[in-house]
Amino acid sequence: MDTGIPTLADRLVDTDATVRRLAVIDLPYSDEDDIVPLLLPRLADADAQVRTEAIRALEGFEEPEVVQALAQMLLDPDADVRKAAGEVLSELKETASAAPLLPMLQGGPAEVRALAFHAVRALRSPHAFAPAMQSLRDPDAAVRREAVGVLGYLKDPAAIGELAEVAANDPEVEVRRIAIGALGYSSGISVLPALTRALADSGWMVRDEREARTHKPQRKPKPRPRHRAWLGRSLSRPRACSARVDRSPALRSNQARGRSASSELPRPSRA
Repeated sequence: MDTGIPTLADRLVDTDATVRRLAVIDLPYSDEDDIVPLLLPRLADADAQVRTEAIRALEGFEEPEVVQALAQMLLDPDADVRKAAGEVLSELKETASAAPLLPMLQGGPAEVRALAFHAVRALRSPHAFAPAMQSLRDPDAAVRREAVGVLGYLKDPAAIGELAEVAANDPEVEVRRIAIGALGYSSGISVLPALTRALADSGWMVRDEREARTHKPQRKPKPRPRHRAWLGRSLSRPRACSARVDRSPALRSNQARGRSASSELPRPSRA
């Protein structure tokens, strides 16, 4: 029966962009069992705000078709849409989800490469190692920064020499700081010269990062519990005297003469 009330599916294709945008926002809170097929077409919506909300609504979905579609949104002509896509992609958890992003690590606009590096960083894909190494000399500081971050997450010893060079000579303070942070996870002595030079770096953030890696906060030791056996002995052994012991000099003197302290107390006078 037609009630005349537009359904959520009708609102998603409404001619008014505001109606479509609000429908996309409402979709994750609806009774729809599978919202992905309804959201994916909105990634091609003519309105940038609708595309942005569709991207945000797809956060947490890691099906291959979703990741592939979101990766393509890094190429969107609208800056807010690209930013939203980068933020959602950076929340991916599965290493296999890096596959659609790997081709975007090389070539193309610098902003897209930086967003792609940022997205694959926490995925620790070994296939991102070579593109990250090649991007350490990229003209764009954002690309270099995100490439260093990828290498820091991978913790591959083969990158230590290049990271040390970046930490010493990169013109951007933030890139040097992240490089020092990446080197700080290595326990090898080969990183010591770079970490030592960082103490005299012109950027205070680099020096602070170096100090943070050197003086990591130590955990306070937990209070040592009393040994169960010791507790048993202390509870089973009776006290010699439960009354308060008088340790006054007069008592010790009287005891030495073989007299009780009570003999020194004044006797009450008789009436």
